[in-house]
Amino acid sequence: MATLARSRKSASERQEDVIRAAIEEFACNGYHGGSTQRIADEAGISQAYVLRLFGTKKALFIAALERNCRDMIQIWDDTLGSPFKARITGTQRTVEERFGVLGESWIAFHEEDATLRMLLQALAAASDEEIRRRLSRELEDIHTWLRKRTDASFDEAQAFWGQLMMLMVGVAIGAHVTPHAAQWARSAIAIPGQSPTGEPVAATPEDSPPRAGMPAVPERASAAEAMKMSGYPSS
Repeated sequence: MATLARSRKSASERQEDVIRAAIEEFACNGYHGGSTQRIADEAGISQAYVLRLFGTKKALFIAALERNCRDMIQIWDDTLGSPFKARITGTQRTVEERFGVLGESWIAFHEEDATLRMLLQALAAASDEEIRRRLSRELEDIHTWLRKRTDASFDEAQAFWGQLMMLMVGVAIGAHVTPHAAQWARSAIAIPGQSPTGEPVAATPEDSPPRAGMPAVPERASAAEAMKMSGYPSS
């Protein structure tokens, strides 16, 4: 990352620089491994000034998490507008089609891979009570936005959440850019009805059969269907 240019800036502009640098630092190194000194260096200010702006490393991590989640909602909101608006208007009005567009943009987050890695790092740091509470509120806001923006029912949103978590795992391990990925890896990045390239997903000879005692789950099964077929109790 190129160090942010040093110039005379307002406190709010400096704060924005620090949050952006913090997202990159914490996404890469996590809450405990992240360095406020490296964040300060990237933002072009002193470590003391970083702490003057945010007080503590934890407060900075929480601010970075909040901004990261707000950015995700904004990107999704933009995705459901231009240039993808035509795909969810006219004859394409189903919840599944809206979810498909959002799923594609979720995979596209790997271009700004700090976005997904920051969320993973927040989940890893959720043993901390303050971080857990903030993460819970941010995820609740995303869920509320998701249902309102897509007209999804609670069950539909729940199933899509499960698919998003698998997509996040798939992107984290690079399954979206790995040729001939194993079936489990391809299932992690599957958008309902298509592969990440837009082609129907077909089984390959090297795909492993289900383990003994485990039911076969269709590759296009929703999260809720997969849980039911695997023996999980329904609510």
